[in-house]
Amino acid sequence: MSAFDEEIEIEIDEITKKSNNFGYDLKHYLDNLPEKQLRRAIYILSRYYYHMDVSSEEIFKFIVYMFSDDKIISQVTFDNFAYYFVSMRNFNRVQKYKLKKIVMEKMEILCKNSVDPYNIEHFIKSFI
Repeated sequence: MSAFDEEIEIEIDEITKKSNNFGYDLKHYLDNLPEKQLRRAIYILSRYYYHMDVSSEEIFKFIVYMFSDDKIISQVTFDNFAYYFVSMRNFNRVQKYKLKKIVMEKMEILCKNSVDPYNIEHFIKSFI
């Protein structure tokens, strides 16, 4: 891991441990990153923070934000986020419905930018 990645990991770690509003603060952090750093942050988030122990509703709001933002889902590392961070979670019926609706709206972007078709396929199958 590069020093650059370690800096991103430290920032994400501080947000997840100290924030009372994890989803909002992490969204704000991601929104202010340059493209290259955003790509790395999504990768780091999906690989090291997929097991975060925060309320399911807060995580769900954050996931909806991630899938709703074309800039974020266009990143080549987003399929890792979909696979590791999202498909490994247990959503209730209403959450699955809402997420499935967003995924269907963004399907073209998701498939076009995926570097690992297995990740996207596994993610999509988890909602069918």
